[in-house]
Amino acid sequence: ASLFIASAMGTPMSIPEQIGLMIFMIIASKGAAGVTGAGLATLAGGLSAYRPDLVNGVGVIVGIDRFMSEARAVTN
Repeated sequence: ASLFIASAMGTPMSIPEQIGLMIFMIIASKGAAGVTGAGLATLAGGLSAYRPDLVNGVGVIVGIDRFMSEARAVTN
């Protein structure tokens, strides 16, 4: 999602930024597995740590995630 946000906002991420963000997100997401909507908070936290200019793009993902959460709920 972070690569999509960076691409949508016209500011691509470099390879070292992608690797650093990936490592951060792997560590930060360990506590977010069982909490509804925690992935968006983790995404916003990761982007604010590495690329604060991309945090505003999380709103695009929130709009999409609303519909995707309905599709995920169908499988329950």
